[in-house]
Amino acid sequence: FEERYGFEKPFSEITTEEFRAAKYREHLTTLTLEDFFELFARVQGHVVFDIKDMDADYDEIARAIKQIASTLELTDRVIVQAYCKRDFETLSQLGLPRTILAVWKYYYLDPLGLEPRKFIAECLSINEHMVYGISLPYYNHHMPAPCIDTDDLLPFYAYFKRIFIHGAPQDRYPEILRRNLGLFADGFKKGIQFRDVGGQFGWRRYLFMNPALVSEGIDNQISATCHYIEWGRNEGRRADYELPPDFSPTGYMDKNQDLRLAGVSGPDTAKSHWTRFGKSESRVY
Repeated sequence: FEERYGFEKPFSEITTEEFRAAKYREHLTTLTLEDFFELFARVQGHVVFDIKDMDADYDEIARAIKQIASTLELTDRVIVQAYCKRDFETLSQLGLPRTILAVWKYYYLDPLGLEPRKFIAECLSINEHMVYGISLPYYNHHMPAPCIDTDDLLPFYAYFKRIFIHGAPQDRYPEILRRNLGLFADGFKKGIQFRDVGGQFGWRRYLFMNPALVSEGIDNQISATCHYIEWGRNEGRRADYELPPDFSPTGYMDKNQDLRLAGVSGPDTAKSHWTRFGKSESRVY
């Protein structure tokens, strides 16, 4: 991936100073591990670490992650990918609580075959609760077809762990999400990056406030967010609920029995109905 950082020579010939001065895809600044955790401590969510190094070098980086995460009390929000049983045992010994089992480093010749499934089964037998999910490559030239287009994907559902697809093209993101698969995404789509969406926007709320969109195939995080960015906000569509401070979804449904017959059956449908109709109809809640 040297070219993504603007380099024309291999990483082995690049100094640390050159790397730190580089921009990933011309806009993302590279960070030291300490700098990253200082930033991460101020935001929500989890981080997934992809350690490129192997064996003892992998162990060294994993220890550094654990040390800083423990110092800042962020361990529960850290997920480190394991690529073989040895990696998994290292993370377990370090006491890192979550890992994603990735089958695209050591098993790239047949990432959906018996060997990677044996690796997953062995890790689950050691500590099932530690496994947060499984990462599968979308496609490489050793595979007959993209993983989501082959029946070889089906055995992975038997592990009852979330399956994340790695390296998929952006035009297939919505399809992947519709199949209840996780996704490592580079953005929402070409021309719409993560930074283009405000932190307050909730795609689920947007769909509940605009239910007709679902019948048009806009039914997941990617397609809903893209619709809002490209059309919804310019059309003045509502993207959030407008509720009184003491609003109770359960109380609203109990005091308006006809709503259940109309399909209002949970917190989000109740909040949506109040915002869209209930307030103007002076319904009790």
